[in-house]
Amino acid sequence: MLTLKDIQTEYAFTATEGSIACADGSINMMALGGYSEVIRLFDVRKKKDLGELAGEHNGSITCLQFYKNKFLISASEDSKIIIWRCKDWNPLHKLIIKNTSKVISMSLHHSGKMLLALYDNGVLRLWNMMEARCNYKKKMGLVEEVEEGAEEKEDSDLDLEITEVTKKDLNDLERKPIIVKWEPSKGVIYAVLYNRMLEIYDPSVTANGDKPCASAIFDSTVVSFDYISATSIVVTDTEGNLIVIKNIEHDENLDLHIFRTKFSKIRELKTSYNRQLDQFEYITGVTLDSKVPIWYCSTISNFDQDLEELKPNKVIKSKWRLTCMCINNLKDFKPHAKKKKEKNVKKAEVKKENTEKK
Repeated sequence: MLTLKDIQTEYAFTATEGSIACADGSINMMALGGYSEVIRLFDVRKKKDLGELAGEHNGSITCLQFYKNKFLISASEDSKIIIWRCKDWNPLHKLIIKNTSKVISMSLHHSGKMLLALYDNGVLRLWNMMEARCNYKKKMGLVEEVEEGAEEKEDSDLDLEITEVTKKDLNDLERKPIIVKWEPSKGVIYAVLYNRMLEIYDPSVTANGDKPCASAIFDSTVVSFDYISATSIVVTDTEGNLIVIKNIEHDENLDLHIFRTKFSKIRELKTSYNRQLDQFEYITGVTLDSKVPIWYCSTISNFDQDLEELKPNKVIKSKWRLTCMCINNLKDFKPHAKKKKEKNVKKAEVKKENTEKK
């Protein structure tokens, strides 16, 4: 597991003249996108600029995601989702919809076969990446109508629930979806974050796959979220709090905790998940005051003091305004290539010994 003491600022460079809106990385590769309609590519291990991808998107780049250093998926304001092949950077497929609406969030399943895309008009689409077509779509944030003939609640029940906020009590802005993410380890469930609400879906439950299996409504506006385990989620709000939600599989077992931080606002949260060890290592974010706080996932999971300050395990300070982030695990860089190199060295030594004997 990575020791946070080893983390330090390696180098900095000017990636683009305009503002950077999104970033993603995979092992040594990193892609940046923003308002210049261009995707910049870098090799962070060699600290080398690999060039740029342009001419396919019309509008700002809004989302980027790699798949095993083989493919890069990009989305923009023109509602296009393009699949690039990293080998030669050719655009293989374009996922296009009729009603133009910018892509505000997307999440690729760890199998690489399914892509969830969330559009600005509130529509969530499930794309089949093997056939490049949409298998499912749904308008998110709608309030379900009460069934006719439902029995009225007793006065005692109404008195008990008078302070409880429900989905229908939120306005359209508060019910606007902003982020969607697959759970990275098992990939069975996915979560949709709204401005004041979180919903968890389990598509494997056919009888209830169209309805959330669990949901939570927050007192303040939320900004970002990510997973710290297969059954736990961390959400950050505009006041800099961390909201930890455990047992997300079912509404009845939902366990919510709120922890304070010393940061005014955390723009984005991302978790480092080690697939080889099947381990959630740490979660980090970028703050409004240009800091990068880092917590071990185990630290957040074991912290149980509600409304108390949860101190980060490490904080990195930056001189520049931070807008987004990505995580690259460079320690897993081409392990097979290293083994082949060691074998070739041994063969060369053996060959040299044999020639000397002759």
